[in-house]
Amino acid sequence: MTKRIFKFICGFVFCLYVVIIAVTVSIFYDNLRANTKNELKIETTIAAQGIERSGAAYFDDLNTDGYRITWVNADGNVLYDSSSDAETLGSHLDREEIKQAFETGFGESSRYSDTIMSKQYYCAMLLSDGTVVRLSRSHDSVWLMLIKLAYPIAYSSIAIVGICVFIAYRISKQIVKPLNEINLDEPMKNKQYKEIEPLLSRLDQQQRSIRWQELELKRRQDEFNAITYGMKEGLILLGEDHTIVSINHAAQCIFENDRYLVGSPLEDLTSLPEILSTVEKAKTEQTDSVRLERSNRVYQLDVTAIRSDSAHAGEVILIKDVTDKEQAEEMRREFTSNVSHELKTPLHSISGHAELLVNGLVKDEDKTKFLEQIYAESKRMIRLVEDIIHLSSLEENADFVMEQVDLWACVRESVVSLKEDAEHANVFLSADGSSVIIPAVPRLVNVIVHNLVDNAVKYNKPQGSVQVIVKDEVNFAVLYVKDTGIGIPYESQQRVFERFYRVDKSRSKSVGGTGLGLSIVKHAARILNAKIELRSTVGEGTTMIVKFEKEKN
Repeated sequence: MTKRIFKFICGFVFCLYVVIIAVTVSIFYDNLRANTKNELKIETTIAAQGIERSGAAYFDDLNTDGYRITWVNADGNVLYDSSSDAETLGSHLDREEIKQAFETGFGESSRYSDTIMSKQYYCAMLLSDGTVVRLSRSHDSVWLMLIKLAYPIAYSSIAIVGICVFIAYRISKQIVKPLNEINLDEPMKNKQYKEIEPLLSRLDQQQRSIRWQELELKRRQDEFNAITYGMKEGLILLGEDHTIVSINHAAQCIFENDRYLVGSPLEDLTSLPEILSTVEKAKTEQTDSVRLERSNRVYQLDVTAIRSDSAHAGEVILIKDVTDKEQAEEMRREFTSNVSHELKTPLHSISGHAELLVNGLVKDEDKTKFLEQIYAESKRMIRLVEDIIHLSSLEENADFVMEQVDLWACVRESVVSLKEDAEHANVFLSADGSSVIIPAVPRLVNVIVHNLVDNAVKYNKPQGSVQVIVKDEVNFAVLYVKDTGIGIPYESQQRVFERFYRVDKSRSKSVGGTGLGLSIVKHAARILNAKIELRSTVGEGTTMIVKFEKEKN
Protein backbone atom coordinates (compact mmCIF):
# COMPACT_ATOMS: atom_id res chain seq x y z
CA MET A 1 0.00 0.00 0.00
CA THR A 2 2.89 2.38 0.78
CA LYS A 3 4.32 1.86 -2.70
CA ARG A 4 0.98 2.57 -4.34
CA ILE A 5 0.51 5.81 -2.40
CA PHE A 6 4.11 6.80 -3.09
CA LYS A 7 3.74 6.16 -6.83
CA PHE A 8 0.43 7.99 -6.96
CA ILE A 9 1.81 11.08 -5.22
CA CYS A 10 4.94 11.11 -7.40
CA GLY A 11 2.88 10.67 -10.58
CA PHE A 12 0.41 13.35 -9.57
CA VAL A 13 3.14 15.85 -8.69
CA PHE A 14 5.02 15.09 -11.93
CA CYS A 15 1.91 15.64 -14.04
CA LEU A 16 1.12 18.82 -12.11
CA TYR A 17 4.67 20.04 -12.64
CA VAL A 18 4.46 19.39 -16.41
CA VAL A 19 1.15 21.28 -16.61
CA ILE A 20 2.56 24.20 -14.63
CA ILE A 21 5.63 24.36 -16.88
CA ALA A 22 3.44 24.25 -19.99
CA VAL A 23 1.07 26.95 -18.73
CA THR A 24 3.93 29.13 -17.52
CA VAL A 25 5.80 28.88 -20.83
CA SER A 26 2.59 29.58 -22.75
CA ILE A 27 1.77 32.69 -20.70
CA PHE A 28 5.36 33.87 -20.82
CA TYR A 29 5.50 33.33 -24.58
CA ASP A 30 2.19 35.18 -25.15
CA ASN A 31 3.34 38.10 -23.00
CA LEU A 32 6.69 38.22 -24.75
CA ARG A 33 5.01 38.20 -28.17
CA ALA A 34 2.58 40.95 -27.17
CA ASN A 35 5.44 43.07 -25.78
CA THR A 36 7.42 42.51 -28.96
CA LYS A 37 4.51 43.73 -31.07
CA ASN A 38 3.93 46.77 -28.86
CA GLU A 39 7.58 47.69 -28.85
CA LEU A 40 7.71 47.26 -32.61
CA LYS A 41 4.71 49.62 -33.06
CA ILE A 42 6.34 52.23 -30.83
CA GLU A 43 9.62 51.99 -32.64
CA THR A 44 7.83 52.24 -36.03
CA THR A 45 6.03 55.40 -34.86
CA ILE A 46 9.32 56.90 -33.64
CA ALA A 47 11.04 56.01 -36.91
CA ALA A 48 8.16 57.61 -38.94
CA GLN A 49 8.44 60.81 -36.92
CA GLY A 50 12.16 60.88 -37.41
CA ILE A 51 11.87 60.49 -41.17
CA GLU A 52 9.12 63.14 -41.32
CA ARG A 53 11.43 65.63 -39.66
CA SER A 54 14.83 64.70 -41.06
CA GLY A 55 14.12 62.87 -44.25
CA ALA A 56 16.88 60.56 -45.49
CA ALA A 57 19.30 62.11 -43.02
CA TYR A 58 17.51 60.18 -40.27
CA PHE A 59 19.21 57.02 -41.39
CA ASP A 60 22.69 58.43 -40.94
CA ASP A 61 24.49 56.73 -38.08
CA LEU A 62 21.21 54.98 -37.09
CA ASN A 63 21.72 52.01 -34.70
CA THR A 64 19.48 49.20 -35.93
CA ASP A 65 20.67 46.36 -33.68
CA GLY A 66 17.82 43.97 -32.91
CA TYR A 67 15.51 45.07 -35.71
CA ARG A 68 15.43 45.84 -39.45
CA ILE A 69 14.18 49.11 -40.98
CA THR A 70 13.03 49.49 -44.58
CA TRP A 71 11.88 52.71 -46.43
CA VAL A 72 9.70 52.15 -49.47
CA ASN A 73 8.38 54.77 -51.97
CA ALA A 74 4.89 54.87 -53.38
CA ASP A 75 5.90 52.50 -56.21
CA GLY A 76 7.06 49.86 -53.77
CA ASN A 77 10.73 50.39 -54.53
CA VAL A 78 13.09 50.26 -51.57
CA LEU A 79 14.70 53.58 -50.76
CA TYR A 80 16.60 52.29 -47.73
CA ASP A 81 17.14 48.96 -45.96
CA SER A 82 19.26 48.46 -42.84
CA SER A 83 20.11 44.88 -43.65
CA SER A 84 20.57 44.76 -47.42
CA ASP A 85 21.53 46.99 -50.40
CA ALA A 86 18.35 48.78 -51.48
CA GLU A 87 19.18 48.48 -55.17
CA THR A 88 19.27 44.73 -54.99
CA LEU A 89 15.84 44.44 -53.44
CA GLY A 90 12.78 44.18 -55.62
CA SER A 91 9.36 45.76 -55.22
CA HIS A 92 7.74 45.41 -51.82
CA LEU A 93 4.21 46.20 -52.90
CA ASP A 94 3.26 42.53 -52.43
CA ARG A 95 4.24 42.60 -48.77
CA GLU A 96 1.10 42.34 -46.68
CA GLU A 97 2.08 44.94 -44.10
CA ILE A 98 3.11 47.49 -46.81
CA LYS A 99 -0.07 46.89 -48.75
CA GLN A 100 -2.08 47.54 -45.54
CA ALA A 101 -0.09 50.71 -44.83
CA PHE A 102 -0.81 52.17 -48.31
CA GLU A 103 -4.48 51.31 -47.84
CA THR A 104 -5.07 52.22 -44.18
CA GLY A 105 -2.00 54.10 -43.09
CA PHE A 106 -0.77 51.25 -40.85
CA GLY A 107 -0.11 47.60 -41.43
CA GLU A 108 1.38 44.63 -39.60
CA SER A 109 2.03 40.97 -40.27
CA SER A 110 4.17 38.02 -39.17
CA ARG A 111 5.93 35.24 -41.02
CA TYR A 112 7.49 31.98 -39.65
CA SER A 113 10.92 30.80 -40.74
CA ASP A 114 11.55 27.08 -40.59
CA THR A 115 15.24 27.65 -41.19
CA ILE A 116 15.94 29.70 -38.10
CA MET A 117 12.89 28.37 -36.13
CA SER A 118 11.71 31.93 -35.37
CA LYS A 119 8.82 34.22 -36.25
CA GLN A 120 9.37 37.62 -37.93
CA TYR A 121 7.04 40.50 -36.98
CA TYR A 122 6.51 43.46 -39.34
CA CYS A 123 5.01 46.91 -38.74
CA ALA A 124 4.55 49.50 -41.54
CA MET A 125 3.37 53.14 -41.40
CA LEU A 126 2.41 55.54 -44.22
CA LEU A 127 4.26 58.89 -44.19
CA SER A 128 2.87 62.22 -45.34
CA ASP A 129 4.99 62.21 -48.51
CA GLY A 130 3.37 58.95 -49.67
CA THR A 131 6.31 56.72 -48.64
CA VAL A 132 6.13 53.83 -46.16
CA VAL A 133 8.56 53.00 -43.38
CA ARG A 134 8.63 49.40 -42.16
CA LEU A 135 10.31 47.86 -39.10
CA SER A 136 10.71 44.16 -38.52
CA ARG A 137 11.90 42.18 -35.57
CA SER A 138 12.42 38.46 -35.07
CA HIS A 139 10.80 36.53 -32.20
CA ASP A 140 11.80 32.97 -31.12
CA SER A 141 9.27 30.17 -31.53
CA VAL A 142 8.01 28.21 -28.56
CA TRP A 143 10.24 25.23 -29.33
CA LEU A 144 13.33 27.34 -29.73
CA MET A 145 12.55 29.10 -26.50
CA LEU A 146 12.14 25.71 -24.79
CA ILE A 147 15.48 24.59 -26.20
CA LYS A 148 17.10 27.70 -24.79
CA LEU A 149 15.42 27.12 -21.42
CA ALA A 150 16.26 23.38 -21.39
CA TYR A 151 19.08 23.59 -18.85
CA PRO A 152 17.26 25.77 -16.33
CA ILE A 153 14.16 23.61 -16.67
CA ALA A 154 16.22 20.44 -16.27
CA TYR A 155 18.00 21.69 -13.14
CA SER A 156 14.80 22.90 -11.59
CA SER A 157 13.06 19.63 -12.55
CA ILE A 158 15.73 17.57 -10.81
CA ALA A 159 15.44 19.65 -7.67
CA ILE A 160 11.66 19.57 -7.73
CA VAL A 161 11.58 15.80 -8.42
CA GLY A 162 13.93 15.19 -5.47
CA ILE A 163 11.79 17.30 -3.21
CA CYS A 164 8.63 15.59 -4.48
CA VAL A 165 10.07 12.11 -3.93
CA PHE A 166 11.05 13.01 -0.37
CA ILE A 167 7.68 14.58 0.39
CA ALA A 168 5.82 11.68 -1.26
CA TYR A 169 7.83 9.19 0.80
CA ARG A 170 7.10 11.02 4.03
CA ILE A 171 3.43 11.53 3.22
CA SER A 172 2.94 7.88 2.20
CA LYS A 173 4.63 6.72 5.39
CA GLN A 174 2.54 9.10 7.44
CA ILE A 175 -0.67 7.90 5.79
CA VAL A 176 0.12 4.20 6.19
CA LYS A 177 1.61 4.44 9.70
CA PRO A 178 -1.76 4.50 11.53
CA LEU A 179 -2.91 1.54 9.45
CA ASN A 180 0.22 -0.43 10.31
CA GLU A 181 -0.25 0.39 13.99
CA ILE A 182 -3.84 -0.82 14.15
CA ASN A 183 -4.36 -3.00 17.23
CA LEU A 184 -6.16 -5.98 15.74
CA ASP A 185 -6.85 -7.42 19.20
CA GLU A 186 -8.87 -4.31 20.09
CA PRO A 187 -9.84 -2.73 16.72
CA MET A 188 -12.27 -0.17 18.14
CA LYS A 189 -9.45 1.64 19.98
CA ASN A 190 -8.06 2.78 16.61
CA LYS A 191 -9.70 6.13 15.77
CA GLN A 192 -7.24 7.68 13.28
CA TYR A 193 -9.44 7.40 10.20
CA LYS A 194 -13.22 7.56 10.29
CA GLU A 195 -13.31 6.03 6.81
CA ILE A 196 -12.12 2.66 8.14
CA GLU A 197 -14.42 2.53 11.18
CA PRO A 198 -16.85 0.09 9.42
CA LEU A 199 -13.89 -2.20 8.73
CA LEU A 200 -12.69 -1.90 12.33
CA SER A 201 -16.18 -2.67 13.58
CA ARG A 202 -16.28 -5.81 11.46
CA LEU A 203 -12.83 -6.80 12.69
CA ASP A 204 -13.95 -6.28 16.28
CA GLN A 205 -16.92 -8.59 15.74
CA GLN A 206 -14.67 -11.20 14.17
CA GLN A 207 -12.14 -10.88 17.02
CA ARG A 208 -14.88 -11.44 19.61
CA SER A 209 -16.11 -14.43 17.65
CA ILE A 210 -12.59 -15.83 17.34
CA ARG A 211 -11.89 -15.31 21.06
CA TRP A 212 -15.11 -17.11 21.96
CA GLN A 213 -14.22 -19.96 19.61
CA GLU A 214 -10.71 -20.13 21.06
CA LEU A 215 -12.09 -20.33 24.59
CA GLU A 216 -14.54 -23.04 23.53
CA LEU A 217 -11.81 -24.98 21.75
CA LYS A 218 -9.50 -24.61 24.75
CA ARG A 219 -12.27 -25.80 27.08
CA ARG A 220 -12.91 -28.83 24.91
CA GLN A 221 -9.18 -29.46 24.52
CA ASP A 222 -8.72 -29.28 28.30
CA GLU A 223 -11.61 -31.67 28.81
CA PHE A 224 -10.19 -34.02 26.18
CA ASN A 225 -6.68 -33.82 27.70
CA ALA A 226 -8.03 -34.37 31.21
CA ILE A 227 -9.94 -37.44 30.07
CA THR A 228 -7.15 -38.90 27.94
CA TYR A 229 -4.39 -38.08 30.45
CA GLY A 230 -6.07 -40.18 33.12
CA MET A 231 -6.65 -43.10 30.74
CA LYS A 232 -4.69 -46.28 31.29
CA GLU A 233 -5.07 -46.96 27.59
CA GLY A 234 -2.89 -45.15 25.07
CA LEU A 235 -4.74 -42.94 22.60
CA ILE A 236 -3.30 -41.49 19.38
CA LEU A 237 -5.20 -39.42 16.80
CA LEU A 238 -3.70 -39.25 13.31
CA GLY A 239 -4.46 -36.90 10.43
CA GLU A 240 -5.07 -38.06 6.89
CA ASP A 241 -1.33 -37.91 6.14
CA HIS A 242 -0.52 -39.98 9.27
CA THR A 243 0.69 -36.98 11.25
CA ILE A 244 0.02 -36.99 14.99
CA VAL A 245 -2.91 -34.72 15.88
CA SER A 246 -3.10 -35.76 19.55
CA ILE A 247 -1.32 -38.25 21.81
CA ASN A 248 -2.00 -38.89 25.48
CA HIS A 249 0.47 -39.47 28.29
CA ALA A 250 -0.12 -43.23 28.43
CA ALA A 251 0.79 -43.67 24.74
CA GLN A 252 4.02 -41.71 25.18
CA CYS A 253 4.91 -43.81 28.21
CA ILE A 254 4.24 -47.04 26.30
CA PHE A 255 6.57 -45.97 23.48
CA GLU A 256 9.00 -44.36 25.97
CA ASN A 257 8.96 -41.05 24.14
CA ASP A 258 8.42 -37.81 26.05
CA ARG A 259 9.05 -35.35 23.17
CA TYR A 260 6.36 -32.99 21.85
CA LEU A 261 5.00 -34.95 18.88
CA VAL A 262 1.85 -33.09 17.78
CA GLY A 263 2.29 -32.27 14.10
CA SER A 264 5.07 -34.86 13.67
CA PRO A 265 4.73 -37.97 11.47
CA LEU A 266 3.90 -41.27 13.15
CA GLU A 267 7.42 -42.51 12.28
CA ASP A 268 8.83 -40.07 14.88
CA LEU A 269 6.96 -42.04 17.57
CA THR A 270 7.62 -45.56 16.29
CA SER A 271 9.20 -47.10 13.22
CA LEU A 272 7.89 -50.63 13.86
CA PRO A 273 6.74 -51.93 10.46
CA GLU A 274 3.86 -53.95 11.94
CA ILE A 275 2.29 -50.79 13.40
CA LEU A 276 2.80 -48.70 10.26
CA SER A 277 1.37 -51.45 8.04
CA THR A 278 -1.64 -51.86 10.37
CA VAL A 279 -2.37 -48.13 10.17
CA GLU A 280 -2.09 -48.23 6.39
CA LYS A 281 -4.31 -51.31 6.21
CA ALA A 282 -6.98 -49.68 8.40
CA LYS A 283 -7.11 -46.84 5.89
CA THR A 284 -8.77 -49.18 3.38
CA GLU A 285 -10.38 -51.78 5.65
CA GLN A 286 -11.70 -49.26 8.25
CA THR A 287 -10.29 -51.21 11.22
CA ASP A 288 -7.39 -53.49 12.10
CA SER A 289 -5.42 -54.56 15.17
CA VAL A 290 -1.94 -55.77 16.03
CA ARG A 291 -0.27 -57.30 19.10
CA LEU A 292 2.79 -55.54 20.52
CA GLU A 293 5.25 -56.60 23.24
CA ARG A 294 7.27 -53.89 25.01
CA SER A 295 9.13 -53.89 28.35
CA ASN A 296 7.72 -57.30 29.39
CA ARG A 297 4.18 -56.05 28.77
CA VAL A 298 1.75 -57.10 26.05
CA TYR A 299 -0.35 -54.48 24.25
CA GLN A 300 -3.14 -54.68 21.70
CA LEU A 301 -3.33 -51.82 19.19
CA ASP A 302 -6.78 -51.29 17.66
CA VAL A 303 -6.65 -48.94 14.66
CA THR A 304 -9.90 -47.42 13.35
CA ALA A 305 -10.19 -45.16 10.31
CA ILE A 306 -11.99 -41.80 10.64
CA ARG A 307 -14.17 -40.63 7.79
CA SER A 308 -15.66 -37.18 7.20
CA ASP A 309 -18.24 -36.70 4.45
CA SER A 310 -17.27 -40.10 3.00
CA ALA A 311 -13.63 -38.98 2.75
CA HIS A 312 -10.73 -40.40 4.74
CA ALA A 313 -9.78 -37.96 7.55
CA GLY A 314 -7.32 -39.97 9.67
CA GLU A 315 -7.07 -42.82 12.16
CA VAL A 316 -7.59 -43.47 15.87
CA ILE A 317 -5.13 -45.81 17.61
CA LEU A 318 -6.27 -47.29 20.95
CA ILE A 319 -3.53 -49.12 22.86
CA LYS A 320 -4.72 -51.51 25.57
CA ASP A 321 -2.51 -53.34 28.06
CA VAL A 322 -3.64 -56.97 27.82
CA THR A 323 -0.81 -58.40 29.92
CA ASP A 324 -3.02 -59.14 32.92
CA LYS A 325 -5.73 -60.51 30.66
CA GLU A 326 -3.33 -62.87 28.95
CA GLN A 327 -1.77 -63.86 32.26
CA ALA A 328 -5.22 -64.48 33.70
CA GLU A 329 -6.10 -66.53 30.66
CA GLU A 330 -2.89 -68.49 31.05
CA MET A 331 -3.59 -68.98 34.76
CA ARG A 332 -7.11 -70.10 33.95
CA ARG A 333 -5.77 -72.70 31.52
CA GLU A 334 -3.16 -73.82 34.04
CA PHE A 335 -5.76 -73.89 36.80
CA THR A 336 -8.12 -76.00 34.68
CA SER A 337 -5.29 -78.33 33.75
CA ASN A 338 -4.07 -78.61 37.35
CA VAL A 339 -7.58 -79.15 38.74
CA SER A 340 -8.19 -81.84 36.16
CA HIS A 341 -4.90 -83.48 37.05
CA GLU A 342 -5.42 -83.20 40.80
CA LEU A 343 -8.92 -84.64 40.55
CA LYS A 344 -7.99 -87.32 38.06
CA THR A 345 -5.39 -88.95 40.31
CA PRO A 346 -7.64 -89.65 43.32
CA LEU A 347 -10.54 -90.56 41.04
CA HIS A 348 -8.40 -93.13 39.25
CA SER A 349 -7.29 -94.50 42.64
CA ILE A 350 -10.86 -94.65 43.95
CA SER A 351 -12.12 -96.16 40.68
CA GLY A 352 -9.34 -98.76 40.63
CA HIS A 353 -9.85 -99.87 44.22
CA ALA A 354 -13.63 -99.93 43.83
CA GLU A 355 -13.33 -102.00 40.65
CA LEU A 356 -11.19 -104.57 42.42
CA LEU A 357 -13.69 -104.74 45.29
CA VAL A 358 -16.67 -105.04 42.95
CA ASN A 359 -15.04 -107.84 40.99
CA GLY A 360 -14.17 -109.78 44.19
CA LEU A 361 -10.46 -109.65 43.47
CA VAL A 362 -9.56 -108.45 46.95
CA LYS A 363 -8.98 -110.79 49.85
CA ASP A 364 -11.22 -110.31 52.86
CA GLU A 365 -8.31 -109.35 55.06
CA ASP A 366 -7.26 -106.62 52.50
CA LYS A 367 -10.72 -105.08 51.99
CA THR A 368 -10.35 -102.78 54.99
CA LYS A 369 -7.05 -101.46 53.60
CA PHE A 370 -8.69 -100.80 50.19
CA LEU A 371 -11.64 -99.07 51.81
CA GLU A 372 -9.31 -96.91 53.89
CA GLN A 373 -7.48 -95.90 50.71
CA ILE A 374 -10.76 -95.04 49.00
CA TYR A 375 -11.77 -93.02 52.07
CA ALA A 376 -8.42 -91.15 52.15
CA GLU A 377 -8.60 -90.30 48.45
CA SER A 378 -12.20 -89.11 48.76
CA LYS A 379 -11.22 -86.88 51.71
CA ARG A 380 -8.37 -85.52 49.60
CA MET A 381 -10.84 -84.75 46.82
CA ILE A 382 -13.18 -83.06 49.30
CA ARG A 383 -10.32 -80.90 50.65
CA LEU A 384 -9.30 -80.00 47.11
CA VAL A 385 -12.85 -79.01 46.14
CA GLU A 386 -13.27 -77.03 49.35
CA ASP A 387 -9.97 -75.19 48.73
CA ILE A 388 -10.99 -74.43 45.14
CA ILE A 389 -14.36 -73.09 46.32
CA HIS A 390 -12.66 -71.09 49.06
CA LEU A 391 -10.09 -69.63 46.65
CA SER A 392 -12.81 -68.80 44.12
CA SER A 393 -14.79 -66.87 46.74
CA LEU A 394 -11.67 -64.90 47.68
CA GLU A 395 -10.92 -64.04 44.06
CA GLU A 396 -14.49 -62.80 43.55
CA ASN A 397 -13.90 -60.19 46.27
CA ALA A 398 -17.10 -60.99 48.10
CA ASP A 399 -18.39 -58.38 50.53
CA PHE A 400 -16.65 -59.23 53.80
CA VAL A 401 -17.72 -57.56 57.04
CA MET A 402 -14.80 -56.08 58.99
CA GLU A 403 -14.82 -56.69 62.74
CA GLN A 404 -12.49 -56.24 65.69
CA VAL A 405 -10.51 -59.51 65.80
CA ASP A 406 -8.09 -60.73 68.47
CA LEU A 407 -5.15 -62.15 66.49
CA TRP A 408 -3.81 -64.02 69.53
CA ALA A 409 -7.17 -65.75 70.00
CA CYS A 410 -7.11 -66.96 66.38
CA VAL A 411 -3.56 -68.29 66.85
CA ARG A 412 -4.48 -70.21 69.99
CA GLU A 413 -7.54 -71.71 68.26
CA SER A 414 -5.47 -72.90 65.28
CA VAL A 415 -2.71 -74.29 67.48
CA VAL A 416 -5.24 -76.26 69.52
CA SER A 417 -6.94 -77.65 66.37
CA LEU A 418 -3.63 -78.71 64.83
CA LYS A 419 -2.05 -80.06 68.02
CA GLU A 420 -3.08 -83.62 67.22
CA ASP A 421 -1.70 -83.43 63.65
CA ALA A 422 1.59 -82.09 65.02
CA GLU A 423 1.88 -84.91 67.54
CA HIS A 424 1.08 -87.43 64.81
CA ALA A 425 3.89 -85.95 62.66
CA ASN A 426 6.24 -85.92 65.69
CA VAL A 427 6.53 -82.12 65.56
CA PHE A 428 6.58 -79.87 68.63
CA LEU A 429 4.02 -77.04 68.21
CA SER A 430 4.06 -73.97 70.49
CA ALA A 431 2.60 -70.47 70.63
CA ASP A 432 3.74 -67.28 72.30
CA GLY A 433 2.29 -63.77 72.40
CA SER A 434 -0.37 -61.54 73.81
CA SER A 435 -3.76 -60.19 72.82
CA VAL A 436 -3.70 -57.76 69.83
CA ILE A 437 -6.92 -56.39 68.37
CA ILE A 438 -7.01 -55.73 64.59
CA PRO A 439 -9.80 -54.68 62.18
CA ALA A 440 -10.28 -57.77 60.01
CA VAL A 441 -12.57 -60.55 58.85
CA PRO A 442 -12.42 -63.34 61.46
CA ARG A 443 -12.79 -66.13 58.92
CA LEU A 444 -9.95 -64.80 56.76
CA VAL A 445 -7.62 -64.36 59.73
CA ASN A 446 -8.35 -67.96 60.76
CA VAL A 447 -7.68 -69.11 57.18
CA ILE A 448 -4.29 -67.37 57.13
CA VAL A 449 -3.18 -68.65 60.54
CA HIS A 450 -4.49 -72.19 60.00
CA ASN A 451 -2.89 -72.65 56.56
CA LEU A 452 0.49 -71.27 57.63
CA VAL A 453 0.62 -73.42 60.76
CA ASP A 454 -0.68 -76.46 58.87
CA ASN A 455 2.03 -76.09 56.20
CA ALA A 456 4.72 -75.62 58.88
CA VAL A 457 3.64 -78.91 60.48
CA LYS A 458 3.25 -80.89 57.23
CA TYR A 459 6.58 -79.88 55.68
CA ASN A 460 8.63 -80.29 58.84
CA LYS A 461 11.12 -82.96 59.90
CA PRO A 462 10.57 -85.62 62.57
CA GLN A 463 11.47 -84.20 65.98
CA GLY A 464 11.13 -80.73 64.42
CA SER A 465 9.34 -77.75 65.89
CA VAL A 466 6.87 -75.04 64.89
CA GLN A 467 6.77 -71.78 66.83
CA VAL A 468 3.88 -69.33 66.38
CA ILE A 469 4.49 -65.84 67.76
CA VAL A 470 2.23 -62.77 67.92
CA LYS A 471 3.90 -59.37 68.45
CA ASP A 472 2.26 -56.02 69.09
CA GLU A 473 4.22 -53.32 67.21
CA VAL A 474 3.50 -49.59 66.76
CA ASN A 475 1.32 -49.78 63.63
CA PHE A 476 1.07 -53.51 63.02
CA ALA A 477 0.16 -56.76 64.67
CA VAL A 478 2.82 -59.21 63.41
CA LEU A 479 2.35 -62.97 63.08
CA TYR A 480 5.48 -65.16 62.94
CA VAL A 481 5.26 -68.84 61.98
CA LYS A 482 8.71 -70.45 62.32
CA ASP A 483 9.50 -74.06 61.50
CA THR A 484 12.59 -76.25 61.35
CA GLY A 485 11.42 -78.05 58.22
CA ILE A 486 12.84 -78.79 54.78
CA GLY A 487 13.02 -75.12 53.69
CA ILE A 488 12.26 -73.58 50.32
CA PRO A 489 14.90 -73.05 47.59
CA TYR A 490 15.49 -69.43 46.64
CA GLU A 491 14.28 -69.93 43.04
CA SER A 492 10.96 -71.31 44.34
CA GLN A 493 10.29 -68.68 47.02
CA GLN A 494 8.48 -66.33 44.58
CA ARG A 495 6.33 -69.14 43.19
CA VAL A 496 5.10 -70.92 46.31
CA PHE A 497 2.06 -68.61 46.38
CA GLU A 498 0.98 -69.78 42.91
CA ARG A 499 -1.87 -72.28 42.64
CA PHE A 500 -0.87 -75.94 42.71
CA TYR A 501 2.83 -75.05 42.89
CA ARG A 502 4.72 -77.58 45.04
CA VAL A 503 8.39 -77.52 45.98
CA ASP A 504 8.41 -81.28 46.64
CA LYS A 505 5.50 -82.91 44.80
CA SER A 506 6.02 -86.38 46.24
CA ARG A 507 6.04 -85.06 49.82
CA SER A 508 2.99 -82.87 49.16
CA LYS A 509 0.92 -85.82 48.05
CA SER A 510 2.12 -87.97 50.92
CA VAL A 511 0.99 -85.38 53.48
CA GLY A 512 -2.28 -84.70 51.64
CA GLY A 513 -1.52 -81.18 50.43
CA THR A 514 -3.63 -79.65 47.65
CA GLY A 515 -1.12 -77.02 46.52
CA LEU A 516 -3.64 -74.22 47.17
CA GLY A 517 -2.89 -73.34 50.79
CA LEU A 518 -0.43 -70.48 50.25
CA SER A 519 -2.44 -69.18 47.30
CA ILE A 520 -5.45 -68.89 49.64
CA VAL A 521 -3.23 -67.15 52.21
CA LYS A 522 -2.06 -64.62 49.60
CA HIS A 523 -5.62 -63.75 48.50
CA ALA A 524 -6.89 -63.48 52.08
CA ALA A 525 -3.97 -61.20 53.02
CA ARG A 526 -4.64 -59.00 49.98
CA ILE A 527 -8.28 -58.56 51.03
CA LEU A 528 -7.17 -57.63 54.58
CA ASN A 529 -4.43 -55.33 53.23
CA ALA A 530 -1.86 -57.40 55.11
CA LYS A 531 1.75 -57.87 54.04
CA ILE A 532 3.45 -61.28 53.74
CA GLU A 533 7.18 -61.87 53.99
CA LEU A 534 8.96 -65.23 53.49
CA ARG A 535 12.37 -66.16 54.89
CA SER A 536 13.69 -69.62 54.22
CA THR A 537 16.89 -71.65 54.08
CA VAL A 538 16.96 -75.12 52.53
CA GLY A 539 17.45 -77.77 55.23
CA GLU A 540 17.10 -75.29 58.09
CA GLY A 541 13.51 -74.15 57.98
CA THR A 542 11.12 -71.38 56.98
CA THR A 543 9.69 -68.29 58.66
CA MET A 544 6.45 -66.75 57.40
CA ILE A 545 5.76 -63.19 58.59
CA VAL A 546 2.35 -61.53 58.21
CA LYS A 547 1.83 -57.86 59.18
CA PHE A 548 -1.77 -56.83 59.94
CA GLU A 549 -2.65 -53.12 60.16
CA LYS A 550 -3.93 -52.13 63.61
CA GLU A 551 -6.11 -49.34 62.16
CA LYS A 552 -8.63 -49.73 59.38
CA ASN A 553 -7.28 -48.32 56.07
